[in-house]
Amino acid sequence: MLARSAICALAATLALLCDPASVAAQRHAAYLVPVRDSTRAAQQVYRPTYWAEGATVGAAIVGTTGAWIAYGFRCEFSEIPSDCAVGPILATGVLGALLGGTVGGLIGGAFPAAKTRPLQGHPVRSTAIGTAAGALWSFGLFWQFCLNGCRSDEVAFGLSTAAVGALAGLLVGR
Repeated sequence: MLARSAICALAATLALLCDPASVAAQRHAAYLVPVRDSTRAAQQVYRPTYWAEGATVGAAIVGTTGAWIAYGFRCEFSEIPSDCAVGPILATGVLGALLGGTVGGLIGGAFPAAKTRPLQGHPVRSTAIGTAAGALWSFGLFWQFCLNGCRSDEVAFGLSTAAVGALAGLLVGR
């Protein structure tokens, strides 16, 4: 019973596929022209955003933070001198950069831009944005703007994160 219904379904499908009207339409050149220009269609679908800028600044800032946290846990809180190796600290910084680049790209991709690389050719503006992001990340998020006083290592971390954010912004704007 099942075999007979399967054969009937197969025959009906083949009859629909071999319709002479659709076969003849495949030979006409007018049917082979694309409906719209593919480059214009891609520009309409994918609007320019700040994803590259967000990814660059996010990778720099969170990568620096990851390396700083790894340094703190491995070197300052460990009693074994061999724990303070460069390899794991750099690996943590790279993982932080990957995470920060992904999150920064997603955040930057949420904001529409006027052109494809909106901050290209504006190094001062992009450096200021990177510096502000680094300072807000380090001083604002971690140390609440030093309202209770900051230790020297906290200030060094804040200044280095702001400097790395500035460097990332400069790279984006050149």
